[in-house]
Amino acid sequence: MVADKESSLRAIVLLAGVAEPPRSALHFQIKNGYDHDTKLSVEERTALIAAIPEKIEAMMSSDPWLKFFLTYDPGATMRPVKTRVLILAGANEQQAVPAQAAAQETVFQEGGNTDVTARFLPDLNHLFVHNLDGFPQGYTKLPAPVVMDQGALDLIADWLSPRLK
Repeated sequence: MVADKESSLRAIVLLAGVAEPPRSALHFQIKNGYDHDTKLSVEERTALIAAIPEKIEAMMSSDPWLKFFLTYDPGATMRPVKTRVLILAGANEQQAVPAQAAAQETVFQEGGNTDVTARFLPDLNHLFVHNLDGFPQGYTKLPAPVVMDQGALDLIADWLSPRLK
């Protein structure tokens, strides 16, 4: 949104984002939680998953900002942006779904952006922390200190450096 309005930006870095309305990401997150819940029977899990759309509708009806956020189409905003873009996703991402990085890259390129780079970083989760599982409810079990992967930070710096000279 900022890059669409602020033409003076020389580069942008998108971390673990989406190219479609975030409602689909929320659906994935809720379903992923049910899929990982070993206390649920198959029948309970199936019923809960079937009720996800209704659950999301109820959430949106009670919160105007959430309704805006979940229905906002970032792809429509990305298309006109010509600012250089680096898109990163952890390969073990379980919140924004790594395939969204490729979709973001495609949307920017469809709009005519010629400097778009998308990278999937192995063994990193949504927080860009080394995590082979990537499941968000496991974040509290990650060994301290929980800090962004140095390789990800180096990639960002190396990508930005020539573009900001």
